[in-house]
Amino acid sequence: MFAPTILRQAGRLTGVALIADQFWLQNRRNRRVSVDFSADSTTPNPSLERRGMQAHCPPPFQGGAGGGMRLLGFHFGSLSRHSWLPRQHTESGYSLIELVIVMAILGVIGVGLLTIYTASIRQYIEATQRAELTGSARLAIERLSRELRNALPNSVRVSSDGNCVEFRPVQAGSTYVDLPTTIASSTVTAAVFPVPAGSWSLSVMPLLTGDGSSSDIYGPVPLATADIASISAPDVNNIVTITLTAAKLFPRTSPGRRIFVTGAPISFCITSGNQVRRYSSYGNSLIQPTTSTLSGGVLLAENTIAGDAAAPVFRYTTGTLERNAVLSAQLELRAATESLRYAHEVLIRNVP
Repeated sequence: MFAPTILRQAGRLTGVALIADQFWLQNRRNRRVSVDFSADSTTPNPSLERRGMQAHCPPPFQGGAGGGMRLLGFHFGSLSRHSWLPRQHTESGYSLIELVIVMAILGVIGVGLLTIYTASIRQYIEATQRAELTGSARLAIERLSRELRNALPNSVRVSSDGNCVEFRPVQAGSTYVDLPTTIASSTVTAAVFPVPAGSWSLSVMPLLTGDGSSSDIYGPVPLATADIASISAPDVNNIVTITLTAAKLFPRTSPGRRIFVTGAPISFCITSGNQVRRYSSYGNSLIQPTTSTLSGGVLLAENTIAGDAAAPVFRYTTGTLERNAVLSAQLELRAATESLRYAHEVLIRNVP
């Protein structure tokens, strides 16, 4: 009696196993096929819910509604495309730890690149400032050197604080034929020379002093210098007559009969505003003018530090029979964090 029943139950189990294998293969193909385990009881089985299946435990061998099949206490209800096996997640992403690590690495790389970039910009700015300072110093020194090379010998003088240098530029030179040294006269004869345009003065060499108080060159009435009123055309012997603005008695003769046509005094000064300026057309004074008495002027350089008596910007060494005169200039320029010292020497020949 029980044998047929057992065989029938075994056949049913075999059929259920075949159906389960078929659903498992279908789930492998579609990845979204499942079997809904349900029963009359409303109490779910937590162990099955964690696997994506829902099962209830109804009384055994009871029929289920909805055409479901009950076998060994489980009711196999309607089949649908839900989770048959544990759901497989196909979405990809990063974990929080991975994001933090990537952000830390990018931060380190960014800090390194920023440091390199900042250092490069700083070096570029410093190089630009250094080039500007060098250019300014070179321009001022070159202008000073060109004019000093044509300075009247022994006319160069430096202020007591070393911030100003003054001289008289030479425009032409010649040898005189007749020079009033015993009787005052307003005419001087000399060999022909190129006549420059403008107002000039006549100076007779040698000049005795050039240390800042030369009465031979500077002052309202200098001893060895006189203002020129006109210069005649050369005669048949190439002799010109130089007419002075007033009768003049020169203090001494020149061993080489040298005379020079000079211009008005010129000064190069370092101002209190840290500028290098060129001054002209300010008159002829026995006392050397300084930045406190000079005004205007042409700007040559900025960011220049003024000197003092202990560390003057300009130093002048007078010429002797063995060597020529030398003017030393040491300009110190500063801008932001850059500082530059520019040293130069100008040779002043006794015979321009």
